Amino acid sequence: MKQLITNSVFIKLTISSILQSAGVWIRNMTLLFFVMDLTGGNPLAVSMLTVVQYAPIFIFSIVGGVLADRWRPKATMIYGELFSFLSILLIMAGIRMGYWQAVFVTGAISSIVSQFSQPSAAIIIKQHVPEKLISTVMAVSQTQKSLFLIGGPALGTVVFNRFGLEASIGSLLILFLLSALCLSFLPKSVHEERRDRSSFSSEFTEGFRYLQKNRHLGFFLIIFALVALGEGLLKPVEIFLVRDRLQLPVENVQWLTGSMGLGMLSGGICAGIFVRSISGNKGVIYSLFLLGGLTMIEVWSIWPWLTGFVRFLMGIAIALVQTFLSSFMLTAVEGAYIGRMNGMISPVFTGSLLIGSSISGMFLNATSLFVVYVTASFIFLIAAFFSFNIQSIKER
Repeated sequence: MKQLITNSVFIKLTISSILQSAGVWIRNMTLLFFVMDLTGGNPLAVSMLTVVQYAPIFIFSIVGGVLADRWRPKATMIYGELFSFLSILLIMAGIRMGYWQAVFVTGAISSIVSQFSQPSAAIIIKQHVPEKLISTVMAVSQTQKSLFLIGGPALGTVVFNRFGLEASIGSLLILFLLSALCLSFLPKSVHEERRDRSSFSSEFTEGFRYLQKNRHLGFFLIIFALVALGEGLLKPVEIFLVRDRLQLPVENVQWLTGSMGLGMLSGGICAGIFVRSISGNKGVIYSLFLLGGLTMIEVWSIWPWLTGFVRFLMGIAIALVQTFLSSFMLTAVEGAYIGRMNGMISPVFTGSLLIGSSISGMFLNATSLFVVYVTASFIFLIAAFFSFNIQSIKER
């Protein structure tokens, strides 16, 4: 860990990521409250905010991955922050002119920008962080995500309620500019010149050829898809677990969510401590088996204290799965293809998550809560068996 703290690239990327995350949560909560107030809580208007956040993932994720491999990642991330800055100006101008619908356009722009920034950050980590420390970087990243998952909504709510709409949006300008300034101090990116100056379309297809040639990488996509599908099945039915299995008022679902958040935070910390001591694909396999077993126990439990404890352990398991899987993938993909592989994973994960969530209710109506949870458990266990087939570059 000491080695990582002295790595200036890691520190600058972490500071930038914290500023971005704070800005994203303040923006999301501010726009949510603004749209709720303006439309009287119109469900269609509120749901559109979610649509404009998810739709660009399917459309621009692979494009962003290809361009991240073609462009200089440092410049790409800085321009991304500047575009986010401009999108906030667009919100302010639209609201002042009475065109409140500009919030949807701006939300889409911000989501599009993230599809370019995320793979670029992965490329910089691959270039400037020693491979033995990549797993620790992923653990720190997971811990940070968990912190904002717990505290992000509260941060956005406090800022909006205390300072109002214009001040909340104005604070985003400062956050995104500070993030861009922080990124400007990164070293110049190691950028390979294309020998044949190949076109975008050829590099797009080259990414799929690389995936086809290295068939073990396809297992990463399958594992990400299965994990997301299992999570998607479980998320919408949590409230029925509280009502039907625990015999508690549905309001108590917040305690399960809180337990999961604390577990994910603890899992990120645990991953930072143990991730380097578990070699190869073992971490992915162990954590997926753990997640599958805990899912089975959770639906069997009728005691609130046991369910809460299991949910806490599930949060740890999910954090470990995401950390081990992300860090192992970075070591399994050649640097020239990091962007494209990231671009392929995002729509696969998000699509599987949405599929799981969309069929969860129908599946519950057709079967039972027990069947839904057991199905999700088996999905996690199947993902664990697929994990036996993934390899790092050194192992190939």
